[in-house]
Parts: sequence; C-alpha cells; structure tokens
Amino acid sequence: MVNTTKNPPWFRTASRCPYSGLAVSHLEMFVSQHPGSNYFVEIAKLGDRFLLIKGSGYARSYEMAESLAFIDAYVSKYFDAENTVFMIEDYGDIAGTDAEARRLYVLYHKNSPVITGGVFYNLSLLFRISANIGKRLHAGEKYLATATSYGQAIAIARQFVLDSRPEKKSQPDAATGIFTVFRKIQKNPLLLYQRLAKHVQIFSHSSALFSSLKIRRQNTSALLEYIASIDWHTEGVKDPDGKMFSDPLMKQAAMAVSYIKSEIDSLLKERDAAEKVLRQSEIRYRRLVEHAKAGIVEFDYKTHRIFSVNKAFLDICGYSESEITAMAPEDLMTPDSRKLFLDRMKLRMAGKLVSNDSVYAFFTKSGEKKWAVLTVNVVEGADRPQKADIIVIDITAIKTAEMRLMEHQDRLRALGMKLARTEARERRNLASRLHEGVSQELFAAQLMLAAMKKNLSTSSEKQHLEAVNAQIVQSIREIRGITHELSPPVLYTLGFPEALKSMAGVLESRHGLKITVDFEGESEDCNNEIKHSLYRVVREILQNIVKHARAECVSIFLEKTADDLFMEISDDGVGFDTSSFAENHYTGPGFGLFDIRERVENLGGNFRICSTPGKGTRVSVAVPLISE
Repeated sequence: MVNTTKNPPWFRTASRCPYSGLAVSHLEMFVSQHPGSNYFVEIAKLGDRFLLIKGSGYARSYEMAESLAFIDAYVSKYFDAENTVFMIEDYGDIAGTDAEARRLYVLYHKNSPVITGGVFYNLSLLFRISANIGKRLHAGEKYLATATSYGQAIAIARQFVLDSRPEKKSQPDAATGIFTVFRKIQKNPLLLYQRLAKHVQIFSHSSALFSSLKIRRQNTSALLEYIASIDWHTEGVKDPDGKMFSDPLMKQAAMAVSYIKSEIDSLLKERDAAEKVLRQSEIRYRRLVEHAKAGIVEFDYKTHRIFSVNKAFLDICGYSESEITAMAPEDLMTPDSRKLFLDRMKLRMAGKLVSNDSVYAFFTKSGEKKWAVLTVNVVEGADRPQKADIIVIDITAIKTAEMRLMEHQDRLRALGMKLARTEARERRNLASRLHEGVSQELFAAQLMLAAMKKNLSTSSEKQHLEAVNAQIVQSIREIRGITHELSPPVLYTLGFPEALKSMAGVLESRHGLKITVDFEGESEDCNNEIKHSLYRVVREILQNIVKHARAECVSIFLEKTADDLFMEISDDGVGFDTSSFAENHYTGPGFGLFDIRERVENLGGNFRICSTPGKGTRVSVAVPLISE
C-alpha cells in the first residue's frame, strides 16, 4: 500500500506561501494503483504562475507516464492558457526511477509548450549530479535550476518570472571531471565511451574518500562490476539488482550511472538521426547540383576567384574545373561584359544595391562567343559580401534567334521603305497619267460635244448632248478627286504641313468637324516616302474619327527636328477600349489601326494609342527622318 501520510509537503495544510505570501489552491494527488507501487505525487497551484509538486517513492515508466498525464490535465484545468507555468518540485522523498521513466520525465520537460522552466530542491547528492548533467546536456532548451531549500527555490522562481528574460538563466554548476565528457562529445562513440568509463572509474574510486557516503569497498567493487557490465555500444541499460544494491545509496549511485548512460544514448541517437538527415540532404544537393542543366558557380569575394562549379557550367564554357578555379570570372568575358561586371562588382563591394540578374557575353575555351544570364545570391559577411552562389543559364540560342529576328526586322523595314517609295512613285505616275491622259481626253471630248452642239437644230438633240456633256464633266471631277488622293499636288509643292491643312479644310466642309493643325520645328520638308506614308496615316486616322468617334473637335500637332518627326492627333469623341487593338486584330474594325501601325513601324517609327471610353482618343506617331 502507498503511504500518503508520511512526510507531507508544506502546502498540504498551508493556505499561503510563507516566503512569497502567494495563495495555495487546488491541492490534488496522484496515487499509483499498480501492485507493489509506493509512488505518488502531490500537486498544488501557487499564485497564478507557479506549480508546486512533491513526488514520493520509486517511479517506473508506466507510473511516470500516468503522473505526467495527471500533471498535464491539472495545468489545463487550473492555469490560464495565455500564461506559461513555472514548476517548483520537492525531491526529498523521491527514491528513484527506472531508465525509461527518467527518459519520459526529461522529454516531458523538454517538449512541454506550457512549462517554461523549473527549480528543484531537497535533492540528494546523486540527484544533484544528475540534475547538473541534465542542465549541461540540455542547455538553452528550458530554464532549470537547483536549490537546497524551498525558500531558495521560491526566490529563484519569482526572480525568473519578474525578469522574464531567458538570458538571465542560471549558469550550470562548475564542471567536474565527469562533465568534460559531455563538453567534448566526439563523432566516434567508442572514444566517448572510453572517456566516460575512465571518468566514472575515477569517480567511483574517489568516492571511497567521502566518509559521509559510507560506501564500503565491496560496494565499490559491485558498482564497478555493474559499470563494466554495461554494453556501451548498444542503447539502454539494465537496472541494477542484487543484495548490494538494496542499499539506497548504492541504488542511487547505480541509477546515476544509468541516467548518464541513457542521456548519452539519447544524444547519440539524436546526433545519428541528424547526421543521417544531413547526409541525405548533402546527397540530394550534390545530385541536384551535378545533374542540373543550369551552371552552378560558387564565387569568393575575398580571393576574387571561383572555387566550386558543377559539370553543367564546365560544359557551357568548355574549361576544366582546375582551369576555371585558376581564373577570375571577367577573364572569360568580352570587353563590354568585362567592364559591366567590374563596375557592378565595385558597386556591390561599396554596399550599393545591384540587381541580382544580369546578362554577360563570354568566350568559351574554343573561342566561341556565348551569352548567359547570371542570377546571383550573395552571402553577406560582417562588413562586405563574403561569397556568392550563382546560377548560370546559357541563352546563346535565344540571343542568336533574337539577332536573327532583328536582322529580319531590319530587312523588313528596308523592304517596307522600298515598298513605300515604290508605292509613292507609282501613285504619282498613275495620278499623272490620269491627269495628263484620261482627263485630257475627256476634256477633248467635251470640246467636240460643244462643236456638235452648234450644228444641232432640234431641242431634243441638244438635251441629249447636254446630258452627255454633264456626264463627262462629272467624270473629269471624279478623276481629279482620285488624282488628288493618289498623289495630292500640294504635298509635293507646298510640303507636309500645308497638305494636312488642305486635308483638314476638306473634312471640315464635308463633315462639320473643327480641325486645327499646329506645326513646330524646322521648316525643311522631309523626303517623299515619309511624307506620302504619313499623309495616308493621318487620312486613315481622320476617317476613323469621322466614322466612329462622333467628335466635334480634332487637334493635329506636328513637331519636326533634324532627326525625327513627331505627330499627335487627338479628338473629344466617345473613345474606345484599346485592348482590341492590343490584341492585333487583323480583320474587322481593328484592321485599319493595324495597317496604320504597320506603316509607321515600317518607317522605323513608333505608334501609340491612348483612349478611354467616353474620354476621347489620342494617337501619337514618331518616325526617324531619312535624308534624300
């Protein structure tokens, strides 16, 4: 049976703490129901932040698990979820625990999201050793302290809560020889175990000097035999048994050794798991780097050298790894790219912001010119960049295609200019032939009809002749209109601005628009191809305004310099959604705008439309001028 009346904790009967004055409340007790158990735990709440615990007896793993679940339920029930809890535990009547119970207890305190720290008091000598080792092994995870009395424990706990600064944590006790084992854990477990055995033996032999412990020589031999029986190469340890270990002090000494062993097992297990994850990560990283299609480069700013590359980068540049690591990056580059690279390097070293993406041209080992996009991730040092991880993507094929496209566009533009020149010439020829040929023939026919009219005697014959004459006159007018549209004489005689004014006057009289034409810049006129093409562009834009804009006023502004001609046409009409034009419609209403843009771009110029429904439209045209 469990005796719960022996050595009751102070808080079982007191209503307030004698040191802090804080109220004691919610006293509860966990009693193990397992056969042969003498383990029980008493627990109470002190103030709002402190948890008072006293355990008694010997705890086995299943009893420890039950008591920890009991503590969890107690904390959830009586403490505010927004506050962390600080634990104050009395170890005076703890007889001991088995290895698994100790492991559960350590993991509970290590992983609890509610308990922020704790202080233990009334610890025996060996429990203080275990506590100090625990603090050393789990430094920085939780605030843990030891005290010799409850008064000292409550002072430590209150100071921790008042400060609320983890950096105020108590430092571990001064290290003895056995603690150096844990400071110098090596990758080789065998070396660790050898050093541990040596220090434990020293500890065991020297223990005979402590008369207060009263450990006889035969007990020391039994303890050493127990230590020697431990398999330091496997996890876990058998709890000591036999007559020698019926002595409580011997039992505690053996438990301290087994505790050390279990802690070492836990650390090595965690280390092995971490090393396994690290090795797997390194393998995945190396595979990723080696099999990546993009080049990967590591660059050191201090030495100004590449110190690591993957195979893809070597394939791009054609050099070996030893050749690359002996070169500076700019040694590969063309003169223009070298200057750009060094300028950017100076800015970065001066702490200036520099884009992490850039394009450089370089030469391979065989002399082939290539282009690459470099994406840089800089690792900063204390006062300057330390290293850079660079991803290199070969864009030579894209650059080559881009240059071919530009050459193709240049040829198309030249062809467009030639076509515009031919069109203008043919229009002038056709206009000339209509004016000098067909118009003259019709005029001669009109004279012949006038002569015939004199010889006619009847009025009906004269009426028929007048009708024919009227038809000829109408034909002459239409031919003149066609001739003017094909090649307006004013465009070649008076120049581009005057031709636009003439066009504006005709549209004003026909459609009731108010059109203003303003011109700024040099007075010299541009060549015929540009004049003719832009004249047709303006006419097409004005016709669109007449058809669709429902505008009342139109403004045409021209500005001419020695190199460029800028033109802007704006109206106060209904406007439209420009997305249809941006989508390159080749049929329907958008085809006229597409044709206009093509004409402008064939001249090497730029064409822009700005419009909002209900707010009018503004068209901007800019073309370079080409001398005759």
